[in-house]
Parts: sequence; C-alpha cells; structure tokens
Amino acid sequence: MKIIFKLILFFGFISCVSNNSPEAVLKSFESELARGNVTNNSLDEWLTDDAIKKFKLEKRFSGKNFLKKFKVIYSNCVNEICSFTYDVSYKSSKGKNTAVVDVRKQAVLNNVANNWLIDEIDIIKTYIESADPVDI
Repeated sequence: MKIIFKLILFFGFISCVSNNSPEAVLKSFESELARGNVTNNSLDEWLTDDAIKKFKLEKRFSGKNFLKKFKVIYSNCVNEICSFTYDVSYKSSKGKNTAVVDVRKQAVLNNVANNWLIDEIDIIKTYIESADPVDI
C-alpha cells in the first residue's frame, strides 16, 4: 500500500512540472542563449513578433559559455501574461581567462496559442567578475 501511495505521489508531482510553463520557457531561453544556440532564425521559437523586432542578438563571447544559475526573484501571472524579475549567472571561459557575469533581468511573457513566448526582456543590472581586465 505504501508503494502505491508513493508511486501516485511521484507521478502526481511529475505531471505538475510542465516544460511549457513560463518559467521553464524563460530558463530554457537563457540556457540556450548562453550556449550560443539562439540565432536570428530561431528567435520565433522564443519571442513574440513584437519582441523579435526589438531584440538585438549581440555578438557573444567567443569562448565557452554556460548558464551557471537561474533564480526567479519575483513572478506575477495574471490571465495570459506573466512578469518575472530574475537573476542569471553565466560562466565564460576563453583560454586561461574565466569570468562570471551576474545579470538581473526583467521579462514579460505572453501566452500565444497555448505557447509561452517572451514579449519583453530588459537588463536591470550587470556585474562582471574576472581576474583579467575586461574589454568593453
């Protein structure tokens, strides 16, 4: 009986975790952006049409990048719109130089045809920690 209860609880928990939740979409976007897998041709997978017009895909650091941390600070969802304030931390390395970039961002996601898409994304502040000087 205990095993059946644990299985029901486990499957109930798994079914509540959605890969299409607004937070999961945002985390996935940040992770793929850090790896360099987001291109101008794939922006429609993540962004609304209005956001694509505003979003500028900057030239990324040419070394190895990965998402070190993703933490939601604030979230508010009303109807088909969700707003998030979140922290991301990227680790970038090129040769012997390693830098950690901490960024606080704000994003608004809209539910368009049962898919959560980023409608707006803004950088609030950035902190770069590096042993070597950073060219800006």
